[in-house]
Amino acid sequence: MAFTGIFSFDLKQAKALEKQEGQLVLANHPSLIDVVVLISIIPNADCVVKAHLFKNPFLKGVVKNTGYISNADPEGLLVDCRKSLAMGNSLIVFPEGTRTKIGKTIKFQRGAANIALRCLTQVTEQVVANENKISTVILQVKPTTLTKSEPWYKIPEHKAIFSAKLVPNSLHMPNIDKSNLSKQVREYNQMLEAFFIQSLS
Repeated sequence: MAFTGIFSFDLKQAKALEKQEGQLVLANHPSLIDVVVLISIIPNADCVVKAHLFKNPFLKGVVKNTGYISNADPEGLLVDCRKSLAMGNSLIVFPEGTRTKIGKTIKFQRGAANIALRCLTQVTEQVVANENKISTVILQVKPTTLTKSEPWYKIPEHKAIFSAKLVPNSLHMPNIDKSNLSKQVREYNQMLEAFFIQSLS
């Protein structure tokens, strides 16, 4: 896309991802190529993939061969995420669960917060307490293209610029209370959502 002049890519502010390991990488999801761009930056990337893609006749071979994680089984998903992070992979998750609709405020599903609180806390038991294992990435595409509400063949009048920015995340995870973990997941999800909304503004 860069070679043919369809897109320009500004990835300088996300290059630090190249050197990180065992990170939960959370990003907003403005376009169809977000995961491809992030994988191009992160050498040890792993991804959570929608279950239906494993049945898609065009993509099932690709996603199976990559060893990416299916979201078909919630319990199995957490087990696989925990293993991946423990191996030092950086796990890419889009908390929205799907691409952002133009003109709509982003809305997070609880999957990313669940992974953070149920997987990272166990993986990092022997890590320094304040070490942050979550990387937040703000993605922007201007003018918008390859969005959820536009057909992929609708090309913008001007060349689109895709930018990725690694944003310092001050949302440290709370001390885990296993007796009330569901409530903590809801609250942490709300914090993540507010953090991204503010960063995007």
